[in-house]
Amino acid sequence: MTIRPAILLRAAAFAIMCAAAAPAQAQQLVGTINDSPITNFDVEQRAKLNRALRLPTTREGLLESIYEDRLKLMETKKFGIAPSEQDMYGMIGRTAAKMKVQPQLLMNTMQKSGVSMEVIKEHFNAEYSWMAYVRALNKSLDISQSTIRAELAKKSQKGAADYTIRQIVFIVPASGGPAALQNRMREAEGLRNRFTDCASGIALARQLPDVAVKDAVTRTTATMPEQLAEALSRTPVGRLTQPGRTTSGLEMVAVCGKKDTSDSEAAADAVRQELLSVRYDQEAVRLYREVRARAVIVNR
Repeated sequence: MTIRPAILLRAAAFAIMCAAAAPAQAQQLVGTINDSPITNFDVEQRAKLNRALRLPTTREGLLESIYEDRLKLMETKKFGIAPSEQDMYGMIGRTAAKMKVQPQLLMNTMQKSGVSMEVIKEHFNAEYSWMAYVRALNKSLDISQSTIRAELAKKSQKGAADYTIRQIVFIVPASGGPAALQNRMREAEGLRNRFTDCASGIALARQLPDVAVKDAVTRTTATMPEQLAEALSRTPVGRLTQPGRTTSGLEMVAVCGKKDTSDSEAAADAVRQELLSVRYDQEAVRLYREVRARAVIVNR
């Protein structure tokens, strides 16, 4: 039976709500933003959330995080933007992808940190609402062909290509310690030395214990992290990249195919989406600054 990620996220959400059902402690008002009260409990919860999300945890940073979420929800509510539960979980997935962790792991981290489900909903609903708001105001936003061609030319100099790759993960238990990690590193290097083509190399990997071999995927350098693109460019077809540490163990990437895509339609579209994302982010910052400048904040 396959368990869908959304179901796992909802189960974790229920566990968070149960954990948050403890008796409420006396709360002290620390300030307001547009008459919306902020208590010491809000600040404590935000500290837990920000640690889980790897965001600033200074008092100023915590208050600004609260201001931002409240203001985004206030502004987008005026336009009838009301995220569904699915939208919220989708935003958790997007955030997890940026952090390079699984959505369920991010939910577990927030749960173990003691973040209430109410705070989680407020934050990710604010993120989704603002994204929808910015895109609705910028429906006509596009990237010129000359800009796309210029960006493609830059990427062509770096060797833009489509890679067919397979991830191979040597699983390392969290309780294994340094010795276990060193042993797995030796095993990973051993496979890397014997890996000379994907057909026979994948078969070798599957014979090893506690090794996960993922399905083949095709990715373009225009949409992958620069560090990964550089690692693939240094790796001949049929060979493995150097082992790298991940949350689940040691990961190597098998380069099973490579095709130059400097002038392809797919590469142009990938560059367009990448540049659009940057423009949307810039608009999101600009629009929030306007809302923040109008806010009435009272600190106590």
